[in-house]
Amino acid sequence: MRFPPTLFALALCAASLTTAQAQNATLAPPHTRTNQAPTGMIFSYDAEHGMINANGMQNKPTPMASTSAPSFTGTVNVTINIKIASNFRPGTLYHCSASFVGGELDTDSGLVAGGLETANGFARRTGAGTATCTFTIPFAWSLPSAPSTDTGLVIAFGARAVDFSGKEKEVSRSTFQVDGIQNLPSDASTSSFVFDVTL
Repeated sequence: MRFPPTLFALALCAASLTTAQAQNATLAPPHTRTNQAPTGMIFSYDAEHGMINANGMQNKPTPMASTSAPSFTGTVNVTINIKIASNFRPGTLYHCSASFVGGELDTDSGLVAGGLETANGFARRTGAGTATCTFTIPFAWSLPSAPSTDTGLVIAFGARAVDFSGKEKEVSRSTFQVDGIQNLPSDASTSSFVFDVTL
């Protein structure tokens, strides 16, 4: 029995408790964007180290030297706009992390045929009370030539304010969010996503 993509998406929403333009798919019918994420897949944000961790994802074995697993490539651009609403000490820096899982998302078995990509970096100040992180993330995965299940892309992102004024750096505040299931971009294409957060 197959479950609709929205049921596949419930677990990621529960993962965001650290401080709380899609294109049509070419491999399978497109998803409608949801605010949920795949069942059994859990993202968590290690704000101290600025890393996003993905758990509960089982990778589908990739056939060795098989023509049934063609290369699927592309680039995902992620922009995180930070509104600085808290009163941080002078010299505070802002750091962002982004992670995405994409490919064939099998709701029956919980397997993912595709990949997991991550990026981390410091934001640049863009004005009074604002900063922006921009990531360009290329990827190359092996996907089945005829996926038997739905395809999609799930993005998780976090931002943190890091105070370097003391002897050791201190995370003053952080935020973490998980976007819903997006359409899997076309092969060899570039997709861009913009997210707004407040610290």
